[in-house]
Amino acid sequence: MNLFKEIFRDITTLGGFVFTSLLCLTLLVVEQYGLFFKTVVGLVLILLICIIIRLLYYKDRPRKQPHHNLIERIDASSFPSMHTARAFFLPIIFWHITPQVSFKIVLILLTITVTYSRIYLQKHDWIDVSAGAILGTIVGIGIIYF
Repeated sequence: MNLFKEIFRDITTLGGFVFTSLLCLTLLVVEQYGLFFKTVVGLVLILLICIIIRLLYYKDRPRKQPHHNLIERIDASSFPSMHTARAFFLPIIFWHITPQVSFKIVLILLTITVTYSRIYLQKHDWIDVSAGAILGTIVGIGIIYF
């Protein structure tokens, strides 16, 4: 496996379910209940919206993934990118917790890198990640302002 593939494989986990679950657990442990609630609600909304879209509209991944049942079919569908949706959602939610510009730059760079990793690893194409970015942004703004 080449070095770039390994690096992007590791970076893409920052938009994954395990990372976001651990992040939520961390917020709970450090007693950030408001932020925890907003984060969980947003992540659940993203998951539900993506599942509904993938049930109604199936789109093969750039590197096709075989599927034999409904759950595998949902996972094999690439539209929209859930990783990208979560990668855009999290910076929106966490943007206001610190005024430090360096923290905000890191959030933006991580979002861009996670998004690009999905294309580089041939899990999604530009349409998939664009839809995920829009979904994550809308959910993030919705959670903050409603």
